[in-house]
Amino acid sequence: MKPWILLALSSVCLLTLPACDDPDDPASDPGTAPSVSDLLITTDVSAAPVGASLAIDGTLTVEDPDGDVNQLRITVNLPDGSAQELPANSVSGTTGMTAFSIRLAMILRPPVAGDYRVDVRVDDDAGNLSNPVSFVVTAQ
Repeated sequence: MKPWILLALSSVCLLTLPACDDPDDPASDPGTAPSVSDLLITTDVSAAPVGASLAIDGTLTVEDPDGDVNQLRITVNLPDGSAQELPANSVSGTTGMTAFSIRLAMILRPPVAGDYRVDVRVDDDAGNLSNPVSFVVTAQ
């Protein structure tokens, strides 16, 4: 009876092993996360009027060894400590590119006075998320 149990266990192990990540299998490689830097905001964000729409423009530099960046992600951190994730925007025309700039264009309407930290990131086809770059909008 013991040989039967061992055989059953080794069958289960053999069936589950292919599901594990294999470092030699390119299909299981999550790739390299992109990185962002050099955020330059060209809009004056030092005194945004409460309740008014502020059009914010800027650029940031993206580097991705895999050349598979696909989305721009923005999170607005409100003065009360909560955060709001904006809908992701597709990054097009950069497939295969390992270094490029992205134009940032957004509208912020601060509901209350205070500092709003805006975090900007990109992600890639494998789901890797870059480091954030941030700027602060001060609403008065």
